[in-house]
Amino acid sequence: LGTLSVPLLWSYGRATGLGEGGAWLMATLPMAVYPSVLSAGDAPALFFVLLGATIAVHSPTGSRAAAWQLLGSLLALASAAVKPIALPALVLLLPRPVAAIGALVMSPLILRYLDPLLNPIEGSGLLGSWWRGSHGQPPEDWMSWLSEGSQSLLEQPLWTCSWLVVLAGLGSLIGETREARTDPWTRWGGAAALIAALATACLFGDKLQARYLAPAMVASLPWV
Repeated sequence: LGTLSVPLLWSYGRATGLGEGGAWLMATLPMAVYPSVLSAGDAPALFFVLLGATIAVHSPTGSRAAAWQLLGSLLALASAAVKPIALPALVLLLPRPVAAIGALVMSPLILRYLDPLLNPIEGSGLLGSWWRGSHGQPPEDWMSWLSEGSQSLLEQPLWTCSWLVVLAGLGSLIGETREARTDPWTRWGGAAALIAALATACLFGDKLQARYLAPAMVASLPWV
């Protein structure tokens, strides 16, 4: 499924006008390949997000467009049932407004999988709380939490190429493809991927592992 995700990203890039370069990067970058060598459900979860996003961006014109985009949203959200680690990649739905808004509307369907974020258990492991950078509970000092998370993201090992998510954010600001100039929903996808990576880094702080950044990294690649 990790291998099959590459042509999905290729098709996604063509449909959004962002190009196929992101798929070539996914096939070669160590951190994009990393989920596929783990026996932990990371690659299947990411596959569901990419499948849903690709269906959404290929939605036909006319009355059926909304239905296709909502189907894409539902498939992407289904990744949480496999493993919630891929949820940052939901930013790939952004180029299609109905799909993006649909994912927000249908998000209550996956709340049961978000207990470690919404109802964290202090002193527990990763299955009990995702707030690893603030001792298992939401931080009291949010600015310090954000600063430490940013530092954790920037201090990732060189092989992870985590700086590419920053490049994707810059691409959202200065990108010059026709679609980027005329379609703000597509333009800001790279910035959304950067925010997703930063949020992940903030949640885990100095306990951040490269595998946790992989979904946001893969989602950023079309804009890179």
